[in-house]
Amino acid sequence: MTLRRFDEVCTRFFAVRGAGMIRPDARARIADCLSRGAEVLIVSASADNWVRPFARHLGIAEVMGTQAEVSAEGILTGRFATPNCYGPEKVARLAARIPDRTHCRIEAYGDSRGDRELLAFADEPHYKLFKD
Repeated sequence: MTLRRFDEVCTRFFAVRGAGMIRPDARARIADCLSRGAEVLIVSASADNWVRPFARHLGIAEVMGTQAEVSAEGILTGRFATPNCYGPEKVARLAARIPDRTHCRIEAYGDSRGDRELLAFADEPHYKLFKD
């Protein structure tokens, strides 16, 4: 599949089902953080193309996810272009993005084993806060 087609599939999925998948309490927490001027990032093992429509909908500008490898012809190869953004890789990405933590406070929200290291890295971890 072409990268363009994959992006269309991701956008269409969000348009049809995605907004309903975002828990209201998570949506409210994100809106509150953004209204206070906090920088909100999504750090996910999912393909960043897949997560980006959710982020845009919520007003989040930056997604750090696993990137799909794309051939010179614009075709997905089925491989990753970056390390899988899972577990320790989430911390590595965030630490590279925020190398000096002296002037910031990191709140992290997670609901899976792949979030364990990120939650340990955060100043204020929240595990399964938005689960039913």
